[in-house]
Amino acid sequence: MSDSSPPPVTLADVARKAGVSTATASMALRKQRRISPATRHRVQRAAKELGYVPNPNLTRLMAHLRLRRKPAFRSVIAGLTTEREGAARLYAHEVVAAARKRAHELGYGFHLLQIPTSATTRRVQERELRHRGIEGVIIFPLSAPQDLRELYPTDVAGWFARERPDALIVSGKIVCERIARTVGVGIPGPIGFAVTNCHESPDYAGIDEMPEAIGTAAMELLHAKLQIGEKGVPEMATVTMINGAWKRRATVRRQTASGQQVAADQTIKSEK
Repeated sequence: MSDSSPPPVTLADVARKAGVSTATASMALRKQRRISPATRHRVQRAAKELGYVPNPNLTRLMAHLRLRRKPAFRSVIAGLTTEREGAARLYAHEVVAAARKRAHELGYGFHLLQIPTSATTRRVQERELRHRGIEGVIIFPLSAPQDLRELYPTDVAGWFARERPDALIVSGKIVCERIARTVGVGIPGPIGFAVTNCHESPDYAGIDEMPEAIGTAAMELLHAKLQIGEKGVPEMATVTMINGAWKRRATVRRQTASGQQVAADQTIKSEK
């Protein structure tokens, strides 16, 4: 009896539907920045419509072959710190050294920069970062809290227009509303908004971090130590993991199998 199931969708099928080469389709599906956002979106949409599923064995093989090749120069990464490079704390020094080593292994240039203290110097450094073509920034351990919003402004509206995200996960309600105003969308609306701790924003979809369970587990752990007469700092640390729970709200819409969005909840009403 012959197998009547259709042949699996290949990368070549995706490339043909999107009107690009197979190499471009591969890079787009791996979200390579050298491929324009519009092309990445077109390829990803074609893959979704065709039901393309990468072959895991082939994916592992290609990843292995890419690792064996010496990486070509990609771009420059900047590391920001308040520590002087020669006088940094051992912990900070080791973090920076490991990041620099891995950056070079991956084909990136790496510059470590001190965060300026004056507004004038910060503006100069901002221009310097842009002129050097810095593509990414790592903020390393700081000796004191720093407000970097003015030094490294983010063009949220421009990023939103380029990437067209389906949903955003942010720290809380205030940030959600600020972003929504900036990009000109409503909540709820076509873009999902979720928060990392829904206790602070109960009307928003997000993660319930289970603070009651955390407090209970902490007390039970302490009680167990006291019961056996164990005092002081444990010689070997243990970790207790409390899994969070996802809370549905109207700020994130549920998608049907056909891709249509439907409201997950009606706890927030749209303002017209």
